[in-house]
Amino acid sequence: MYGIPRKKRKITPKIAIQILDEQGVTITYEEAEIILEMIYNFAKLALNQQIRIRSKEHDQLIPHPGPG
Repeated sequence: MYGIPRKKRKITPKIAIQILDEQGVTITYEEAEIILEMIYNFAKLALNQQIRIRSKEHDQLIPHPGPG
């Protein structure tokens, strides 16, 4: 597993199944687990990418202080 531990996640496979069922999509519990794992992994990757981009921009915008 990568990212947020399963027991700390807000959306469970059961909730995901209910949400998708309301939209006319039927999935199994196992499929819901796979989908959620992919979504959480993607979210973590996207967040890390944004942090890196903003960190690089931040370094370029603020000059390093001189001595003393």
